[in-house]
Amino acid sequence: SRERLRREAKGSLLKWVAYLQPSIVQARFHLLKAQKLEALASRKISRLMILEPPGSGKSSWMSMWFPSWYMGNWPENNIVLASHTQDLADTWGRKVRNIVYDKPHQEVFGIGIAEDTTAAGHWETTARGEFFAVGVNGAVTGRRADLALIDDPVKGHAEADSPAEQTRMWNWYLSELRTRLTPGGGIALNMTRWNEADLGGRLLDDMEKGGEKWDVLSLPAEAEAGDPLGRAPGEWLWPEWFGEEFYRKEKETYARTGRARYWSALYQQKPTPDAGDYFKEEWFGWYEHARGHLVAMRPDGTTFRVHESEVRNYGASDYAVTDGGGDYTVHGVVSIDPDDNIFVRDWERMQEQSDVWVEALLDKIERWGTLKWAEEKGQIEKGIGPFIK
Repeated sequence: SRERLRREAKGSLLKWVAYLQPSIVQARFHLLKAQKLEALASRKISRLMILEPPGSGKSSWMSMWFPSWYMGNWPENNIVLASHTQDLADTWGRKVRNIVYDKPHQEVFGIGIAEDTTAAGHWETTARGEFFAVGVNGAVTGRRADLALIDDPVKGHAEADSPAEQTRMWNWYLSELRTRLTPGGGIALNMTRWNEADLGGRLLDDMEKGGEKWDVLSLPAEAEAGDPLGRAPGEWLWPEWFGEEFYRKEKETYARTGRARYWSALYQQKPTPDAGDYFKEEWFGWYEHARGHLVAMRPDGTTFRVHESEVRNYGASDYAVTDGGGDYTVHGVVSIDPDDNIFVRDWERMQEQSDVWVEALLDKIERWGTLKWAEEKGQIEKGIGPFIK
């Protein structure tokens, strides 16, 4: 009954959503999300990352229903909510404020909005807990957060693929957002993956290197082995809402248009696809040096060997001119055997002035005796030509 749902909503995020929005179609993954968010709220975990495809109800849960439930249970606590722009953050702030103000919230929690602070992006509860909305890279100095929520931090693919924007967001997270936490405060990141170096990617990489430990819930549109929901490989995430044909058509569209990378990143939460547009994983193997031979292992486990005297060496460079920042200059050397197998022999990237990387280039040519060296034609090539010659 609705009365029973009202009594249980305070202790259950899932039932709070059902009480607030009875018409919402809830799926299995919503239950798992709700459990993770409840664990964050009760401080059983302190860092939560939820990675989901577009159209999964990410923001409704992270930026609207969860904070309204949290503020009902911990009305004296402070929330900072960050989205990719201030306008979007304010939009969600307005929705949370309106929910806390409305009758259903009063019926369940008995907490309202303080009359002297009611702006969409900045308001307080009657218990003086504060809700503050900010755009990613915006100022949070002077605020404190018992809970920091980062929802949809990336605006689009142009921003996602920009090294400068990636670094800017990473610096903002490290030096501004996380420094505003109260002792024991928690952080939740809810996003669709875009790029290996997006915020989620950098946090995962930092965790692998011994950084902060994150509880990660990755929900691909198409299930793979080890699915967190127990789906069989190939099962779709939310067919009750979208229908299976929608997912199939989306996947086919990205493949047909040469944009498999977008399907892998946006829908599978894997920015680097197992099978790319140009290179496939099964083409790659490992090799080692043994008494003048290159001994290579194919992905199927079989091995072959070729003598150093049988290979031809070639090199290539991608030039940049910024010293200590910007794009990298990259030099690479490969060996090709009589069967056209390619062995990567030497690879280096640097952010140095042209005189430094020209010397590195010449050293590699001398060391490997390359037959040819490939380079991109353009202004940089014309500028350094005299140094090489």
